[in-house]
Amino acid sequence: MGFSDKLIIGGKLKSPGEIIEILKEGTRVFGVYLICINKGAKNIFEIISSVEFSKPIYTGKDYLVIGVAENKKEAAAIIESLLKEYYSAPRNEPLKKYFLRKY
Repeated sequence: MGFSDKLIIGGKLKSPGEIIEILKEGTRVFGVYLICINKGAKNIFEIISSVEFSKPIYTGKDYLVIGVAENKKEAAAIIESLLKEYYSAPRNEPLKKYFLRKY
C-alpha cells in the first residue's frame, strides 16, 4: 500500500495529519475509510475501512491510497466528485489511467 502525495482528505475527518501518519505506520484506525486504486484489478476505485485493510486478503496487492474519509458516505461523495471531474471535459485516456497519472 502506498499513499498518494496528492491525498484527498474528507472534510469530516478529525486530525487528518495525525491519522494519516498513523495509517502510514500500518496501524488500524477505527472509523476511517481509504479510497484506493488497485493497480492490478479491473475496478477503478475501492472504498476499504482501514481496519479491514489490515486483513490478509489485501496483502500483496498493489493499492494506491488517494483519499481518506470519516465514513463510507463521505468516501462515496469524494469518488462521485472525482468522476464528475473526469467526465466534465473530454479526455483521451482511460479513466483508471487518468487517475493513476494524476495521483
